[in-house]
Amino acid sequence: MEPIVVGYDDTPPARAALHWAASEAAATGATVIVAYAFSPVLEWVLAALQIDTDRLRSERSRNLRGPWTEALRTHAVPYRTAIVSGRPGPALLRLARSAGASCIVIGADHHHHLGLWSNGPVQRFVQHHAQRPVVSVPPDPSPLPAPAHTPPVTTTRPSPAPVRQGLPA
Repeated sequence: MEPIVVGYDDTPPARAALHWAASEAAATGATVIVAYAFSPVLEWVLAALQIDTDRLRSERSRNLRGPWTEALRTHAVPYRTAIVSGRPGPALLRLARSAGASCIVIGADHHHHLGLWSNGPVQRFVQHHAQRPVVSVPPDPSPLPAPAHTPPVTTTRPSPAPVRQGLPA
C-alpha cells in the first residue's frame, strides 16, 4: 500500500488534515508520513537573530513524534515523521515523489472570501504542481453554512396599457 503524505504545521487546518489522513489510513491500511517543512530562509533569519535553530528543529522533531501525531496512535495507524528542508510546497512534492505516495493531504487555509474558501500559497503550489491526488481539508470539515433562504419578493401591479403612438385613442 502506498503511503499518504501529510503536510503538518500544528494549525487547525493541519490538525484536520491529519485526522482525515488517519481515518483514510485506518480504512485502507496505508502508512502516513507526517512532514514538517523547515525553511532554510527561516533558519538563516533566526540564526542572524542568534536564535538556536538546532534547538527549534529538535523541538519540531519531538512534537512530530509526540503530541502532533497523537491522532495516528489513537487510530493505531502506522506512521513515520519527516522534517523536510525547503519551501513547504516543493518540499512536500519531493517527499511525496520519493516515497511513492498515493496522495498528499494538506490543511485548507482559513482564508474565507465572499462565502468561499480560498487557497493559500502552499495549497495552490501543491495543487498546481502535484502529479498525484491532493486532498485539502478545511479546519472544520463541516460544510459552510448555506445562505439564509429569503423567499422571492412578488409584487402584483396592474400592467400598464400598451402605448400606441401616432394612433388615435
